[in-house]
Amino acid sequence: MSKEVSVAVQQHAGQIADVISMKATVQDVLKSQMQEDVHYGKIPGTGDKPTLLKSGAEMLRMVFNMSTICEATDVIVDTNDKGHKTYEICMHIFNKEGIKVATGLGTCSTMESKYKYRSQLTDRKVPSEYWDSRDKALLGGSQYSPKKVKGAWLISERVEHDNPADYYNTVKKMAKKRAMADGILTA
Repeated sequence: MSKEVSVAVQQHAGQIADVISMKATVQDVLKSQMQEDVHYGKIPGTGDKPTLLKSGAEMLRMVFNMSTICEATDVIVDTNDKGHKTYEICMHIFNKEGIKVATGLGTCSTMESKYKYRSQLTDRKVPSEYWDSRDKALLGGSQYSPKKVKGAWLISERVEHDNPADYYNTVKKMAKKRAMADGILTA
């Protein structure tokens, strides 16, 4: 075997050993330092697979001495004059030597239901028969839900926000969080 081939094989073996070591480190951190629903958890409506949360991504970033650079790559403005925006963020991940090892992508939009809608109380009380069947038709339809206010159960209506600009900063930061978690997972 030539000297060059021998060196290449040794480098490759070293890279494999590094990957195995890093995976073991992640597992150790997961078991000894991370807490479910703080660093990782299941996001309702996305299945049963646990997801790395922002605090977990930050912990792994510290463990592996990684740094990040955030770049807003795209802002899409809704054309229907309601002012909705979708933010796309790239998070570049660098190792301790300053070499880029991954780029994470995160998007978020004011059209996502948690930003698009708000809850508005009505003056109507929840009918007692609702509690037997939990039939939303008794409240007025699927956009209505019960909400306890000062000891009384009132009907709350899900209505669209009239000013999406109130959430631009929140949505942009959520896209950034998603990009960081994606970048750390990719690294």
